[in-house]
Amino acid sequence: IDKEGSISAGLPGDTVHYTITVQNTGTSPAYDVEIEDVIPAGLILDPASITSTPHADSTTVVGNTIKWEYDIIPNVGSTTVIMEYDAMIPPEGGTFTNTSTVIDYSSLPGDNPYERHYGPVSDQWTVEAPGTDILKLTLNTEINVPSPGGIVYFELTITNTGAMALDPVKLIDIIPDGLTYISGSSWVDSPLFPGANYEPESILDNLDGTQTLTWSNIWLLQPLPDMEPGDTVTVTFQATVDPDRVGTFINKAIVIGTSVIGDVTDEDDSPVGVKGPAIKIVKSVDPSVTYEDGIVEFTMVVTNTGEVPLDPVEVVDILPIGLTYADEADPVPDSVTINPDDTTTIIWNNIGHLDMGESTKLEFKAIFNGEETRSVNVVTAKGTPPNGYPVYDDDDASVTAIVPPHIWKVLSYNGLYRCELCDMDDLFRKAREMNIEFSEDIDRCCEPYDLIEALKNEIEKRGLKNDLRYKQALELIEYAKQCCDDAFETYSEGNYIGSYRWSIKRCKTLREAIELMIEILS
Repeated sequence: IDKEGSISAGLPGDTVHYTITVQNTGTSPAYDVEIEDVIPAGLILDPASITSTPHADSTTVVGNTIKWEYDIIPNVGSTTVIMEYDAMIPPEGGTFTNTSTVIDYSSLPGDNPYERHYGPVSDQWTVEAPGTDILKLTLNTEINVPSPGGIVYFELTITNTGAMALDPVKLIDIIPDGLTYISGSSWVDSPLFPGANYEPESILDNLDGTQTLTWSNIWLLQPLPDMEPGDTVTVTFQATVDPDRVGTFINKAIVIGTSVIGDVTDEDDSPVGVKGPAIKIVKSVDPSVTYEDGIVEFTMVVTNTGEVPLDPVEVVDILPIGLTYADEADPVPDSVTINPDDTTTIIWNNIGHLDMGESTKLEFKAIFNGEETRSVNVVTAKGTPPNGYPVYDDDDASVTAIVPPHIWKVLSYNGLYRCELCDMDDLFRKAREMNIEFSEDIDRCCEPYDLIEALKNEIEKRGLKNDLRYKQALELIEYAKQCCDDAFETYSEGNYIGSYRWSIKRCKTLREAIELMIEILS
């Protein structure tokens, strides 16, 4: 038996054509000849390529074994049989020793008690191929699952799975849109050499938002010149999750090893799951209307509405000057600070770990001290995910004074005639800085008519009257006049609260109109 292959060295994907020749060199025929070929693990058989000449009486394929059976191989005339087939070298390469064997043959046909059996007789052929394998992993776990702003940890293990040395070994990694490589985070490690920082020689920002990292030779730092068969090297690096990006991102790595007969390549990818954190705080107060020195109770409910746990969870509450902390809270805050502007800052550093969907409640009491007729209390919650930027939410609740009826009459009168609700000194100052000439005279309902007319004239003079903001300002001025009429009407009817409210609305509307016109001219 003689076995030969078309090549003794090849690249992954190459086809090896095997030829097995069996010749009867004896002095008599060989009967019931069994010929077996065991294809080594890794080689990929092409079953359609199996042939025999002359045609075998039986051909079977079981697993990785081909068996041909001949009833007779003569010792005269056609004394030779030839079997052939093709197999492909796998991507990982390697050394493939293929053995063909004449397992058994006999001196007489059939089952004859006088026959003699011979065999086995073997021959083999070895093919060597370079190869490489890359395994890419995302090292994040549920403990440090990334969120926007967080860090993703990648590990790439490259192995020379072939039978030939590789040099160089090039690595290309494509970071998906939504992640950004952290400069200085790349490390190379192997059993032969401790870890060392090795930055990619090229970092390319692509138009589609991806990044391409290229290491020209990841074996460069190793003590041996070539990456020998069986050698392994590990590359680790980190990337940050871009703001507001969540979902699944696919990272792809490609390794290219160069052998004496050509290049071998392999690739792998790893999905990165980025989850979004979120927090919600809802604030309420009871009662929301009270007399001076009345005690009110604020309730805040903080909920983790995101996809990851939050810890720590900080709550910061700002009491306005109209509210005084009553030194009663559950849970007790970590700090209470009276600020220079007479507001009060109450802080809970960490109200506890909040799992997804979990809520917790905070309560505290305050005294409505009479410094304001309406006090707006604002609270902010800040939650920090395991691996990413913190998230925030805020809410407010207001307390309004119960005002005696005679006070409302005074307030509404002042709103109509004394203009105490319409402080526009800052707008007058801005207009003067823009060299707008006007007087500070006021009209009915405290309308600064001269300033308004001066701004309108300047806008039209500059050819800006088609600005949509100007149209909006004119509509606001007309609405302010209607508010003025309504304020006078409700005052004459004795509805002082209604008159006061119309005066407030009028002032806000006028202010918004003047701000728009100043903005157009800025």
